[in-house]
Amino acid sequence: PTVLFLLRCRIKSAQVFEKRRYSKRAFNILFFGSDPLSIPTLSLLHQHTLLPQSDPSKIVNKLEVVCSPHPIKTKGKLVSGPVKTYSEANNLPLHHPTTEMPLKNLQFPKGSFDYCVSVGFGKLIPKPIIEQMSLGAFNVHPSLLPRYRGAAPIQH
Repeated sequence: PTVLFLLRCRIKSAQVFEKRRYSKRAFNILFFGSDPLSIPTLSLLHQHTLLPQSDPSKIVNKLEVVCSPHPIKTKGKLVSGPVKTYSEANNLPLHHPTTEMPLKNLQFPKGSFDYCVSVGFGKLIPKPIIEQMSLGAFNVHPSLLPRYRGAAPIQH
């Protein structure tokens, strides 16, 4: 919900300042996430990709996902992360940084994404990736920053 609010605010402010460049249109988004807190935002963005092009409330045109390739250990079992599982179940394009292809080496065609949205990714997104986004980046954090920051901000 927070990301959609921010995107709608961006659309409104863009309409005021530069109507021609940022007219009402759906955005191409590269989503970064790994933990269960990422799923509500990812699913909401995904729902917006499913709306018809003619729907004026459609704000997401294309959605691709970057998540950790490493399985999570749960109750002694190795399972895929929730973002990877959701993306595969919903046929979302998925990118995995690996040791052979680290996050800093991921390349996307220039102008292919407007925004990157990071929710619970757990890694620093390199500057070259952020610079590939034509309009910028959003980082959604589950607590009030900077007061409640750290490894377990929700427990404060």
